[in-house]
Amino acid sequence: MAKHIHIFGDSFSAGFGFRSSLSKVPRKYSPYQTCSWDQNINLFLKDYEVINYAVPGCSNEVSKDSLLQNINSLEKGDIVIFGLTDYYRLSILVDESKKTKIGRYFNLTTAGYLKYLQQKREKKFLGQLHIPNYLATALTYLDISFDVFPALVDYYESFIDDKRFAKQREAYYKKTLEGLISFFGRLDIKMYVWDSTIIGYGENIDEWSNGEYNDLHWSPNGNNFFLGFVLWAIENNQRNLNLNTLRAHRKDIDEYTKFLHLDTYVKHEPLSIPI
Repeated sequence: MAKHIHIFGDSFSAGFGFRSSLSKVPRKYSPYQTCSWDQNINLFLKDYEVINYAVPGCSNEVSKDSLLQNINSLEKGDIVIFGLTDYYRLSILVDESKKTKIGRYFNLTTAGYLKYLQQKREKKFLGQLHIPNYLATALTYLDISFDVFPALVDYYESFIDDKRFAKQREAYYKKTLEGLISFFGRLDIKMYVWDSTIIGYGENIDEWSNGEYNDLHWSPNGNNFFLGFVLWAIENNQRNLNLNTLRAHRKDIDEYTKFLHLDTYVKHEPLSIPI
């Protein structure tokens, strides 16, 4: 029976950027659709099959809930890779019956709510038409009345977009995941936790394409950077992959990445068709 690698997290764990099942990807970038680290990790860990539960745009609460809901799927010898996103995200459970990754939760994340919040603070709010398009689409798709959206933003402003509470959430999740690492270890299940402090150390798509494809998720090279890091961590039993770990072991990580031939730079060579 094959062992499994269980992946939890947000868009950086889901392979966002080149996978057309997750977002609208320009056709000329189709040759790169299999470049994400989650799709290639079992090329190096050949005895494992990958199960990816990651949800683009989600908060850490969603990732934690997903892990707990699927805990009975974990078996002796399995690997869990859990990606922590930032601590300023809010996810609202809307429909537990939905089976799709996107649809169960309304995720207030990144540019959409920040732009709305800024306009609200500057008293530039113009009503329903002022909501960013993707949030308006999400409200319609999830059958959420626009009337409740300002209340969600008020809640976000008071309790989520506050550094004090974000620090409390950070401490909570780190303590919780440390406990899970220990618990799973007693079951011979190895759990590795990485966080968003290392994201900027991997090249993003916008940089790689010289601004042609405006996406801040990892390029093929960014994905290879992280894949080398996580494989090094598994090889060396380093359970926490964060900025401190990266800085302390950068030379060893780079050498291991080179040993795996993951350091070869992938050039920006999309198909010669309109973007």
